[in-house]
Amino acid sequence: MVYVILLLLLFLPDIYISRNYIHEPVLFFLYWLPTIIALIAVIALHHGGSRKMLKTLFTIVLVLGLPKLVFAAVSFLGWPLGMAYPPLTNIFNIIGFVVLGITGLCMLYGITLGWQWFRTDRRTFTFKNLPNAFHNFKIVQISDLHLGTFGKRRGFCRRLVRAVNKENPDVIFFTGDLVNSRADEVKPFLGILPKFKAKYGVFSILGNHDYCIYGDFNDDDELKGNILDIIQMEKDFGWDIMINENRKIEKDGQAIYVIGVENNGKPPFPQRANLPKAMEGVPSDAFKILLSHDPTHWRQQVLRKTDIPLTLSGHTHGMQFSIFGFNPSVLVYRDWGGTYHENNQTLFVSIGVGGNMAFRFGAWAEFNVLTIQCG
Repeated sequence: MVYVILLLLLFLPDIYISRNYIHEPVLFFLYWLPTIIALIAVIALHHGGSRKMLKTLFTIVLVLGLPKLVFAAVSFLGWPLGMAYPPLTNIFNIIGFVVLGITGLCMLYGITLGWQWFRTDRRTFTFKNLPNAFHNFKIVQISDLHLGTFGKRRGFCRRLVRAVNKENPDVIFFTGDLVNSRADEVKPFLGILPKFKAKYGVFSILGNHDYCIYGDFNDDDELKGNILDIIQMEKDFGWDIMINENRKIEKDGQAIYVIGVENNGKPPFPQRANLPKAMEGVPSDAFKILLSHDPTHWRQQVLRKTDIPLTLSGHTHGMQFSIFGFNPSVLVYRDWGGTYHENNQTLFVSIGVGGNMAFRFGAWAEFNVLTIQCG
């Protein structure tokens, strides 16, 4: 379905533009060539094509397809207006060409440079039942590394580790999606990821990609082996990975509890969270922080059904794209990025560090510095 939508984004403006503006046979062929390549990439992906094909498809859609769609929309708007006042047709075409150029440059930046830097997002949360010993407790949240997207380019991760450690956090939470599809994506970063440091440790959970369901495996045993390899590597980093479990953090004789569940999202995403199991042994009056990769889990099983005051999620990436304050994530997710408060409960959704594709524009990569305070 996604591929059909992407092809429609290419074909519809191409039909409109080629019929109205391109009449030379050679130019007609050259104009349609990227769309033909995209169609070949979709066919190849349908038959198990490589990640290069996926990158080719998205590059064509972003750098060429989206700008042409914007031009076609502006130009088409000028067509009925031009019937009433003919000069408006040319005016709208000029505006369309300008917007096409700006959109194309923005997409080109996002696919070449925009994904290679990150920002530090800082938030402060206040809770009435937070133990006094944890006043101004500093949490760093990292989400959605998707290491396969970086290949063997280690510079980004080295800079991320340095920036996070410079914050001198009390604790680091990784909220899932270490890889895209296979455990071996982690290998180039084995010497980097163990360098994350926090006073009370690094805690992690699995995201939907960490189940390797998007990989190409010979059988179920190979698939399960990849999942186990990811879990073991996180343990080898010194990360405390929680699979429907909880951990107690003590400070000055007081304690808070960190609860980590497996991924739980709307289909087709995995639904493996077992929150009751994860909360076993947690005192009812304890301050709790839940790590749950997919933010839809919050409304499904957490909000108003538990007394968990703070839930940290990732998953959405903010669609890796935002422009003029509009983010397409709102079309898919009710809670897609930032802070959400209801019923004295808080959800924070990080738009993450990496992504399925090496692209970011507007929804820049981020790690989050979250300070919790006593109310």
